[in-house]
Amino acid sequence: MRFYFLFFLLILLSLSSCLSGSKKIQRNLIFFHPDGMSLSHWDLARIITVGPDGLSSWDKMPHIAVYKPHLKENLVASSQAGATVHAYGEKVNYHSFGTKNKKAFKKASLLKEAQQKGFKTGLLQSGFLMEPGTAVFASHSLSRKNFSHITKQLIYSNVSILLGGGEKYLLPEGVKGHFGLGVRKDGKNLIEEAKKENYLVIYTLEELKNIPQSAKKVLGIFAYDNTYNDETEEVLLKKGLPAYHKTAPSIAQMSKYALKFLTRFGENFFLVVEEEGTDNFSNKNNAEALFEAMKRSLKAIELFRNFIKKNKNTLFLVASDSNASSPALIDRFSSKTLFKSTTLLPKKTKNGSPLDRKSNGLPFLSQPDKENLKLPFAIAWPTKMDTGTGLVIKSEGWKAHKIQGTLDNTKVYDIIRQSLFE
Repeated sequence: MRFYFLFFLLILLSLSSCLSGSKKIQRNLIFFHPDGMSLSHWDLARIITVGPDGLSSWDKMPHIAVYKPHLKENLVASSQAGATVHAYGEKVNYHSFGTKNKKAFKKASLLKEAQQKGFKTGLLQSGFLMEPGTAVFASHSLSRKNFSHITKQLIYSNVSILLGGGEKYLLPEGVKGHFGLGVRKDGKNLIEEAKKENYLVIYTLEELKNIPQSAKKVLGIFAYDNTYNDETEEVLLKKGLPAYHKTAPSIAQMSKYALKFLTRFGENFFLVVEEEGTDNFSNKNNAEALFEAMKRSLKAIELFRNFIKKNKNTLFLVASDSNASSPALIDRFSSKTLFKSTTLLPKKTKNGSPLDRKSNGLPFLSQPDKENLKLPFAIAWPTKMDTGTGLVIKSEGWKAHKIQGTLDNTKVYDIIRQSLFE
């Protein structure tokens, strides 16, 4: 009798172990890439949104590490190579777009591996869909400018939700779309191809808000090119254009409804999000448009932080791979010439650097400090190119404590992979 009891007990324990082992562990990733954002940018973002004594949504993220951005043969990362390092975890050359030594990787990118393991996936972009920060996770090319080849791969990538701009690269030359005429030379109508691939194709914020329950995959195209007007202050003023298209959803709005879509399946998800305007407007030395791009980034971070409070097994990372144009905040020309809110500023500093201020020549003003003072400042631009200094990575949520100390850019891949797949 005792023998049968022990035998029965062993069977129960074995079944319990099997059931426990088969239990699905919910693990998600949100990788937010506000392109070109360095410590200089994050300090500016705080000053213009909550004031020098406040804490932005980025400031409130608990874990931080110094980020080492160098590439195989360069100290400063390009967008395409930086994204390739994030997606594959290996040092590559400056012009690599999902490639190593001009060949496609034999192993899968993080996103492709996530798909193989049953994760739902998403790529969200304020620029056009082919921007490297997101596109490299699902495509490869010998040139980042081979838009025709890259878009084709994205449409056949089986990514659950693709959002961004760039309609003109999805349509044949001369074919009219929602925003304008296509420019593809190969005759491919990728909008129609996307529909064949079971994508629901949408064009407006209202459609994004109301994705039907029947939708299996979503392709959102919100602009003819980028969702912003990539120009200097002077050009935007002359043409009467806003920094961002008013009809296109912001990156925070894209993220809000993408999360709603991805979580409806009850499966793990892998989401890569990029605010490209922070990089492009910096490299145009357009401070006012940069301020708008940074505000949008902080709203997205706030959204993601609220999400992980309710979804504990989500790893949330925020990282850039370069410092776009190194904006320098100044509030004086010497110890005796502190700016006042009424000070008319010249167009250049004494060493010849372009000086960005309001269009009327007056300094920008911070949000109030703890003494309720709005403090004047200007932006001195040393370059119109990316630099490789002042970069950090922040994290929150599932295994976020792994972000600490000083990390090589290849470690982003390692930490994501270990946290989600191992």
